[in-house]
Amino acid sequence: MKVSYRYQVIASRNPSRTVFHSWFIRVPKKGHFHTIRQRFINPEDNLVLGMDSVSVVRFETISRRLRERTDLKRDFSIVRNDNMFRAGFANAPVFESDYVEIADYLNNLSQSCEGLGFEEVFPGNVIQTGDGPAYDIVTRIPLDYPVFTREEVISRILSCLTLVRGIGQATERSLRMRGCRSVRDLLHSRRYRGQAVDIIRTAENGSAVEVSQLLSGWLPGSHPLMLLGSSLHDTDRVVFLDLETLGFFNRPIILIGIGVIRKDLLEVHQIILKDIDEEPAALEAARSYLNADSVVMSYNGKAFDIPYLRERYAYYGERPPQTAVHYDLLHAARRQYRCRIPDCRLSTLEKHLFSVERGTDVPSSMVPECYERYRSTTNAGVLVPVVAHNLQDIISLAMLAGCLIRDAYDRC
Repeated sequence: MKVSYRYQVIASRNPSRTVFHSWFIRVPKKGHFHTIRQRFINPEDNLVLGMDSVSVVRFETISRRLRERTDLKRDFSIVRNDNMFRAGFANAPVFESDYVEIADYLNNLSQSCEGLGFEEVFPGNVIQTGDGPAYDIVTRIPLDYPVFTREEVISRILSCLTLVRGIGQATERSLRMRGCRSVRDLLHSRRYRGQAVDIIRTAENGSAVEVSQLLSGWLPGSHPLMLLGSSLHDTDRVVFLDLETLGFFNRPIILIGIGVIRKDLLEVHQIILKDIDEEPAALEAARSYLNADSVVMSYNGKAFDIPYLRERYAYYGERPPQTAVHYDLLHAARRQYRCRIPDCRLSTLEKHLFSVERGTDVPSSMVPECYERYRSTTNAGVLVPVVAHNLQDIISLAMLAGCLIRDAYDRC
């Protein structure tokens, strides 16, 4: 792939190197520039610079050096001697003792899976797409997911008076002291009658998406009613999403974890890349689960998973899938458990709420290192903890959603 570069040249006091104040990388299929500041380029490289201050340069040397620097860069920092003080200043810290334990674990897995094919390590199905084959690992486990009737959910939604414009928390308390317990009670109010009629009409006759839009217009994403409103959607439309990538920005997705509810079972589909070139096929296979009727639930997906997924679709010139609603459980979990649990990481919540012990677990920041080792050795054993980590994330996400929805039903 040929990459276009544009440079602004600034004189350097050091004659041994040329300073390019800013340089831009144009990815042809993406169509815009990324800026990286203050890079030094060796003048011995074969550069073709014009007389202007900004020149367009095409050459393979810089592209090769960029790839090498990207491959060598880690997304985590090893904290020597497990120093807690240093961990506070590190980027994605991994304690040295944990790193050594994980390295030994990966070596043992490599030895046990030596000589086995990918399909033998991960039994699954091949999905044929327009962009080629994608590999899908399917797992089914029992799930006790809460289901409520529409009348039960709507009655609790209408008990929130702040859905009416002009009613804040102070006004709500005043109205409740005067016996106003529901939006229906505002039908007798000359001031709020018109808005109350519209809210009741939407809640009782509107679709689940329209009710969700009504709630999101007045309530924060962490409000219990927001998540309770997801019960208005059919459970077979709920999709639990978690990604495993080769980095935190503009790198390929190697595993798309998708959980769907089938009656009393959680069916997890893990679309994994056997080769890095299979990413377009994996993205196309994920479309069958991410459509206009899907109700997506994620953990920190608003900041990471959803934008990252859209970016990868855009990278290949594809339109990202449009889903009906997205619920980020991180915000609801923080509101509910921040005073009861040390932190709101998903691994911490599953330990305190569901007594889940992962044992030797590979953190997300070490996933790129595991996949690069798989690519260099073709030994699928090193991907076992990556697949197990993603599977447990999906299971815990589904269990957490059910727990938060039950809490919201009891509190509202």
